[in-house]
Amino acid sequence: MEVNFLTAIYLFLFLIVSSSTHASYIKCWDNKQNIRECSETVPPEYAQQRIEFINEQGIVVKIIQPRKTNAQLAAEARETKKQQVKKEQRRQDLILLKTFTTEKDLFLSNEKKLSATDGAISIANGNLRILNSSLEQLEKQAANHERAGNKVPKPLITDIDSVKSQILDNEKYLVGKKEQRRAFEKKFTANLKRYRELKQVKPH
Repeated sequence: MEVNFLTAIYLFLFLIVSSSTHASYIKCWDNKQNIRECSETVPPEYAQQRIEFINEQGIVVKIIQPRKTNAQLAAEARETKKQQVKKEQRRQDLILLKTFTTEKDLFLSNEKKLSATDGAISIANGNLRILNSSLEQLEKQAANHERAGNKVPKPLITDIDSVKSQILDNEKYLVGKKEQRRAFEKKFTANLKRYRELKQVKPH
């Protein structure tokens, strides 16, 4: 008796699921003249448009949104990027205001950066002068060997190559530091302008 009861329940549930699965809906869409049309099947030319599924009670039970055009997708991408830029600007503004309490703090920070960079540039220039002087002496020694009709000793050639390599490294380092200094100045100018905008302070 219990088995028959359970079987009846399972059969009842199966019929409900089967009925809902195979339930047919009326589908409605707008045609090319913006006139609403409804049918059990949607013509292929309207398959990508907004479609409403309506049950037997006349209730909209499902809506399929129209497929977005390339222009719409591109517009959404631009808007997303625009919002991301705004969000990043707000983040940068917050950092700027939290880092520098006053405009004077901004100037002091920039001066420290420039001073440190100028110090590194000065050291690099000094190293270059020493290296160029060393290279000049080594090349004179090599020239003396050649004038005497002798081959330039390999250790001397190795030293010359080593000094030349060091000179190139120092020149690259010097170029990098000068670029860094220009970047600091550019960033400071931009930060100062933005800081004054946020604080609504007029330039001195």
